[in-house]
Amino acid sequence: MDRKPPHSSKLSKPEALLQKARNLQQSGRLAEAMYCYNQVLTLQSDNQEACYGLGKLYEQQNQPQVAINWYFQALAIRYNFLPAHSALGLVFWQLGEIKKAIGSYQQALALDTNSSETHFNLGCAYQVQGNLELAIQHYQKAIALKPDFVDACVNLGVLYKSLDQLDAAASLYQNALATEPKCLPALCNYALIFETQGDLETAEVYFRQALAIQVDYEDAIAGCALLLEKRGDFVGAYDLLLPLVATGGCTVGSAINFASVCARLGRAPEAIPHVQFSLNAPTLTANECVLLLFKLAGLYESLGHYDDAFTYYQQANTLGAPNFQPERWVQDTDNLISSFSALSFAHFPKVENFSELPIFIVGMPRSGTSLVEQILASHPQVFGGGELPDMFLCAQSLPLAEDKYFPFGLDEITAEAWEEVVARYLEKLYARAPEALRITDKLPLNYLHVGLIAQLFPKAKIIHCRRDPLDTCLSCYFQNFGTRIPFSNNLEHLGLAYREYERLMNHWQTLNIPILEVQYESLIAEPEMVSRALVDFCGLEWDERCLRFYETKRFINTASYDQVRQPIYDRSVGRARHYENHLQVLRNALGI
Repeated sequence: MDRKPPHSSKLSKPEALLQKARNLQQSGRLAEAMYCYNQVLTLQSDNQEACYGLGKLYEQQNQPQVAINWYFQALAIRYNFLPAHSALGLVFWQLGEIKKAIGSYQQALALDTNSSETHFNLGCAYQVQGNLELAIQHYQKAIALKPDFVDACVNLGVLYKSLDQLDAAASLYQNALATEPKCLPALCNYALIFETQGDLETAEVYFRQALAIQVDYEDAIAGCALLLEKRGDFVGAYDLLLPLVATGGCTVGSAINFASVCARLGRAPEAIPHVQFSLNAPTLTANECVLLLFKLAGLYESLGHYDDAFTYYQQANTLGAPNFQPERWVQDTDNLISSFSALSFAHFPKVENFSELPIFIVGMPRSGTSLVEQILASHPQVFGGGELPDMFLCAQSLPLAEDKYFPFGLDEITAEAWEEVVARYLEKLYARAPEALRITDKLPLNYLHVGLIAQLFPKAKIIHCRRDPLDTCLSCYFQNFGTRIPFSNNLEHLGLAYREYERLMNHWQTLNIPILEVQYESLIAEPEMVSRALVDFCGLEWDERCLRFYETKRFINTASYDQVRQPIYDRSVGRARHYENHLQVLRNALGI
């Protein structure tokens, strides 16, 4: 009978070297580990584990391109080698090559569809790419596979908050904190939910909890300081930020917050060097540069150095200018006017809707909409909704024919379909404040939708805020709107947009839509008279609290929050006079 060789527990030489290399690598002895991996490949050139190990080793040495080559060598030996696909995804992610990272993670997912980690990584990649739908899907899958996946809960919560799904976001943060009570990102993001809802006291509690865990955690410092600033506690915000900024290693956001606080304390000269230091950072992104330039301009303006301020505002706007198409903007105005002609508007099916719940406050950005809303929101029967996206979403979701888009094809919508749109809109609006008699929406660009508002809500109140055109346009130019207001980065574009806005508002007047016009300068000069007219127009009894709007405890998440936290002042009236030497382009565009 043949005898079998005795079983041996000893590793083969390549396996032993491979194990030794891993141990050396884990202990940080990288040169020795590299020697062992290379010895493995000398003995066994098709050892994908050694190639993979060398890839990880070069990652540790901050040589990503060399690491990539080794990972591809591992895959050339065996393409279904899952660790190499995952590692490639991570390296591409770190290099900012998001499309390649997604490809690698998809390959990894094909090999293991139940990997919560891979779903999470894909969620991160799609989030950075801006594909929020796929990001949400993968985060949800990661959490379904691993319910206590804290990082996935936090990231998905951030996305839900960005989509105004605050309850869903809060639930995810609660889940994360139930698993990991000291999770700093969960605590800070949960605080932001309460801040957004206007519950500043609870928001501060969670920021303070994070600081109690880690006193130098920058997100908590910055979040708490910004909250204190918006509550008017500038000294408290300054005291929080100063130790962080003094290290010279704070983020751009913290440097900007510190500058804002210094400006409000009359200490702008103290902040300027910190902003300039941040501007010289070698890793500064274009967006961060824009933020800093706007802030530096504001500091110089607060000191009365108007020419210097304009120079920095100009640099910020040039660098941050989005793609604006003037001809398209004019055409869009033409389309609205033709689609809502007097004849067409008269023949739209009448909607049986008598709701007076919504109050729409419209106008050019920086025309006083925040101040008007704060006055009304100080009335006990009014809830200040802020800048709501609801009407823009409503216009995009109208039941139009497949080949039509707003504002075309409105005459084909049936009365029943119009009423369904109204019901959905009101359901969402009621949910924001079930006890309120009126709810404001102060999104300025809703001036584009006045015709649609009148069709959907014939009883709704529409308030049109006006301001001196030079002051309005210059204030837009001095405000960093990012891509939200595409015409705000160019004085010529601002002049054109202002004239188109006036043309459209003049058209709405021809449709006999009831609109109360509020002139910003009149509100500043005679606040009680104008405030009483506002309250009366909204069908409400007068309440003295409307004159003490600055005492109202609600969170203002717009550029005008500082103005509505103090009694009416006239510093913003005639702002353009300080910049007369720079306004000829704007004057020409406005035709004045």
